[in-house]
Amino acid sequence: MRAWNVVGKYPVYDDSGNITHIEITIASTTGGYATYTERVVGNHMDKAEVDLVELCREAHFKSEYANRAMAESVQKIDEMETIVKAAKEFMAESAEKFKAMQTAQLELVERLSKAETERNDRFKAIEEKFQILNGSMMEMLTEIYANTQESEVTKDENLENTDNVDGSDNSTANSETEKE
Repeated sequence: MRAWNVVGKYPVYDDSGNITHIEITIASTTGGYATYTERVVGNHMDKAEVDLVELCREAHFKSEYANRAMAESVQKIDEMETIVKAAKEFMAESAEKFKAMQTAQLELVERLSKAETERNDRFKAIEEKFQILNGSMMEMLTEIYANTQESEVTKDENLENTDNVDGSDNSTANSETEKE
């Protein structure tokens, strides 16, 4: 990199006598001869030579490469516009898909509600059938129990009426019994 030194600094005054700009001339001390002069905004008369060289080089860079920087910035702006356009398209597509998802979710909630109502109705019908079945079973069991109770009573009565004096199991009258 070249080394530079200040070979001149010239103030530029306004109508009221204030310094508005400084023209700084720098020359290279290494790497071949080069010199240029740049106008820098502000009063920099009291600054050190190193600071003046930097101010002059920066002003030169801005003036010489402004067109290139402008072209690059326009290119960057075009790239950003492309990105923004893609982002807007993505957001619009996302919003559309989100709306479709919300609609599908509402339809699903509605279907689930109908299914739950139908399930509850079916369970209620099954419960009613079980109550009828339970009532029928209870009637049948009550009738069977009552019949069982009646037959036990009948058997007991038959046993009491069948006592024989002679001790035989035969219920017919036995006329050929031993006489004493």
